[in-house]
Amino acid sequence: MSYVKQSIFQCIVNFIFPLKPNKAENSLAYFEMKTADIIGSLGVAILLFAFFLSIFKWIRQKSYVYLLLNVVGASLSAYASYLIDFLPFVILECTWAAVALAGVLKKFV
Repeated sequence: MSYVKQSIFQCIVNFIFPLKPNKAENSLAYFEMKTADIIGSLGVAILLFAFFLSIFKWIRQKSYVYLLLNVVGASLSAYASYLIDFLPFVILECTWAAVALAGVLKKFV
């Protein structure tokens, strides 16, 4: 890979995965995920998985599976947003989880 292509590639990678210098290994760098990052990533992955299944009609949007995936994913995302003190997403994700939970409860009544 040419130097220019390497530089562009490295810029893209650094943008997606912000790197911090690893002082133990001098010039090398590492990607450090905090607890909120892991919880939030898992929550968003669950939400996207439910969306993917719905779009390809592998599950119905009114099914228990879809609704429960939304409750769990939105709840994890809300908690991660709470951990990083980002209130707009706490409100968004709590609302998302509450609406999905209402859908689950509606199926029981």
